Amino acid sequence: MDIFETENCETDYVEVRDGYWHQSDLIGRYCGTGTLPDTLLSSGYRMTVIYRTSSNANKHSGFDATYEAICGGDLTLEDTLVLQSPNYPDEYRPAKECVWKITTEEKFQVALKFQAFELESHDNCVYDYVEIVDGHDNDSPVIGKYCGFKLPEDIRSSDNKLMLKFVSDSTVQKGGFSATLLKAANRLWISSDVGVVAGGRSKADPYPGELLAYPFKEFDECVNTDHGCDHICVNTLGGFKCECKIGYELHSDGKKCEDACGGMLEGVNGTLTSPSFPDLYPPNKNCIWEIVAPPQHRITVNFTHFELEGTNQECEYDSVDVSSRVRDVTVKKHGVFCGTQKPPSITSEGNVLRVEFNSDNSVQKSGFAAVFFTGLIQLLRAASELALQQLQDRQQGGVCRWKRCTESGWVSLEKAR
Repeated sequence: MDIFETENCETDYVEVRDGYWHQSDLIGRYCGTGTLPDTLLSSGYRMTVIYRTSSNANKHSGFDATYEAICGGDLTLEDTLVLQSPNYPDEYRPAKECVWKITTEEKFQVALKFQAFELESHDNCVYDYVEIVDGHDNDSPVIGKYCGFKLPEDIRSSDNKLMLKFVSDSTVQKGGFSATLLKAANRLWISSDVGVVAGGRSKADPYPGELLAYPFKEFDECVNTDHGCDHICVNTLGGFKCECKIGYELHSDGKKCEDACGGMLEGVNGTLTSPSFPDLYPPNKNCIWEIVAPPQHRITVNFTHFELEGTNQECEYDSVDVSSRVRDVTVKKHGVFCGTQKPPSITSEGNVLRVEFNSDNSVQKSGFAAVFFTGLIQLLRAASELALQQLQDRQQGGVCRWKRCTESGWVSLEKAR
């Protein structure tokens, strides 16, 4: 650092403030060429640096500093806190390891509710993940390890301590996570902005100007019959959610249940639609259809409606993936589609066509609708005609063999001398 020095650094200085604007709490103001400031640390995820000079700055080189977004630490939960991955809502940094140890008042619990979740996917979460531990010790039980795009369930510690660990590897980065920490106890949770508790009287002495806290047990909203769930009502922190029986899935309205998406289709013709179509499709869906035609038949799919999040160049959020398969092996990938442009008419290479639909946890659109039909192909005749023509063109003797691949196998022709 080389900044023109005055008493109290009045004219030329570099100033660091603990927040996002010029009147946030002052961390320090520095000038001169003496001892460098110690490492400076903000209390939150924003820091403001102000550099001010006068006409005397021409004779001085200024300053050079580096910064790093750090994460983790010990947090005291008094009411609510917001916890986010480094650099959220932008992509988190590679090769990060963040450990937050959260403590609240004794006889209370730590509740954790995720609002956004987008990490690199893996079946065993070996690359990027969030791990929740019920306590602060190394041998404390692990509540869960999470990755991918599905929001984890609401989490509550067994006592007043919870630990959250976030790890990213050095390759793929995603949008990260945002979660709310709540101080939880056997109390009433009101999910609306305004609520009234009525119908009772307090016999305690009045306390003018004081805040009185009356503990309540959390309501079980599923006891009432007006929750609106088609199949199953599940009580959660401050509210409830609906779930469906096996073979069904939740409509995008969060209450109705409909036939589960995906499956095997063996009809001569039929239709395909995204979940909840023509309403918005639900988040975090993975649906796989396999259309199976008789041997020596092909399948043609025509999309009649198409509206997904994303563009046809990337398709990293929501997508429709179409491929031809033979004996559980992909023989041709016809394309991955998203956006609002309808895919072209697609004809399978064999008698099995696979259509896979994926949605993430953010934007939802109206989805897609498609029709399919099957038809017999004359591959055997075409192969025979081609081989016979090659035989006729052959002028020299000997043994000639040709092979041509069809959906049902190889067609071989042989002419002996």
